[in-house]
Amino acid sequence: MFAYSQVSPKNKSWQGQAFETQVGSVNSLPCSPTPCLKIRGMVEDGDRNTHIIREAVLSKCAHQCRILHCAVDTNSNCVYIKCADPKDAAIAYRNLHGWWYAGHLVTVKYLRLERYMQRFPDSLVSGPPFLKAITPATDWSS
Repeated sequence: MFAYSQVSPKNKSWQGQAFETQVGSVNSLPCSPTPCLKIRGMVEDGDRNTHIIREAVLSKCAHQCRILHCAVDTNSNCVYIKCADPKDAAIAYRNLHGWWYAGHLVTVKYLRLERYMQRFPDSLVSGPPFLKAITPATDWSS
């Protein structure tokens, strides 16, 4: 089992899953209502390593779903991703929600497309191209 004391604040990595989020679990909706997600628990106050956080998100889920846009917002301490469609968002949700990252529990919620476009008006409407991780994760399973 994961122990918080095992992770230093500087260790920006995935530590494991806190609870089940696969299809049919109580922690996962039966269908995704939108292609956009808001992710909490990955960005800390004053975080300057936004590229590391962005890469962590992409390495965790971009190999399984089509991601059009990914932004790390240090004002809200959230990561936002827009997927190609709601099915891809559901895959990203299940791969991120309920995991430990750098000693913090990651939580994900769906965000209305209109709200996402207000925040990121220049984000892609459709793809390809889709975002991919520079180095896909290999040391843990999603």
